[in-house]
Amino acid sequence: MLPDECETGAEDRQDYNMSLHIASVFIILTASTCGVFMPVIASKVRVLRISDRVLTLGKQFGTGVILATGFIHMMPTAMANLSSPCLGPTFSENYTAFGGLFILLSSLFMHWIEFVAVEHNERRMREAAANQGLKEINIDLGGLGATGVAAAPCPGHSVTIVEERPCHDSCSSVSSCDSVHTPNEDAFGVKSSGSSITKTLSNPVHDHDHKHDHAHDHDTKHTSNHSHNDKSHHHHTQEVGHSHAHGLSLLDESQRRISTYILEAGIAAHSVIIGVSLGVSTGSEFTGLLIALVFHQFFEGFALGARIADLAFDTTYTHYVLALIFSLTTPTGVAIGIGISSSYSANSMSSLLVEGIFDSISTGILLYMGYVNLLAIEFNLNGEIRRESKKVKSLCFLALWAGAAVMGIIGRFA
Repeated sequence: MLPDECETGAEDRQDYNMSLHIASVFIILTASTCGVFMPVIASKVRVLRISDRVLTLGKQFGTGVILATGFIHMMPTAMANLSSPCLGPTFSENYTAFGGLFILLSSLFMHWIEFVAVEHNERRMREAAANQGLKEINIDLGGLGATGVAAAPCPGHSVTIVEERPCHDSCSSVSSCDSVHTPNEDAFGVKSSGSSITKTLSNPVHDHDHKHDHAHDHDTKHTSNHSHNDKSHHHHTQEVGHSHAHGLSLLDESQRRISTYILEAGIAAHSVIIGVSLGVSTGSEFTGLLIALVFHQFFEGFALGARIADLAFDTTYTHYVLALIFSLTTPTGVAIGIGISSSYSANSMSSLLVEGIFDSISTGILLYMGYVNLLAIEFNLNGEIRRESKKVKSLCFLALWAGAAVMGIIGRFA
């Protein structure tokens, strides 16, 4: 027997203000758009361009927002809905941890999806390398930070580090080290020789333009290598092309794209749900929820926008498309809520299951992405942050905590 409050009939809607609900669609749309497009536009428009340090602080603030959204805005609702007495004894008595179960399954599924996607991308790289004319270059890992920032010969190239083996002190040049250790080569055309990784890349035009520079670099290379014979990490300079270096991240661009897509999917699912909640709410509950969601969507949009702005695409409009998708999710949810408001019951079995499962899935996605990719890789293992002064490091932590605090306060009302 279900409690009386679990009646599935439509709730009393006498105080439902239709005009205000319609206006809320555009209010939420404005807040979401401002939040998500702010970092994207700032990274594209020269006049509005902000410094890398400010963008880094913004990204850490966004990480705090994302983690707090998962813990404070999604998880409690998911746990409460999926253990409600209105769902019967199976959910409320026999097994009250369905919310946690779906969160766990969601995070494990996201881990599998990301692994498969990255593996697929590596397979495509192997196939591309096999179909192109290749030139050898060496990448110096002597100063490799925890994020895998290495020296790359030309902008636009990406490298996957496959294997690293210690190079003995007897290595004095690329040729001598290679002959002593017989470096391995994988399907990428990547050779590991000491702490140096040799990767074959296609760039015949670039090589031709710098053909004369190569001779000078080759002489300089041997002089430089002989001066480093006493170091455990043997220094190799490039075999062809430029003599200057470009920063390269081990977490390559394709993997960061995959992570951002997964993150946006989790945020979007949650945004639709809270939009529906706003669309069906009435009276003072509606007013308080609308005010809270304005701030919620702005800061959540900023967090996602900072990640989108950090991606590199062949065409600029891709950034705007991703930002626009987020902008439309909550207004879409509000519109759905308005449409079903006449027959909606918050305590019906279907409402509790849909909201509980969606919030659980979104929580698993946000917590997985927040801890694995945002905190672990882009904060703790970020070589650029670790090389900063104590003041900048402290500011990064304060930005992270501030983002979590802001969403924690908003959680009091939404």
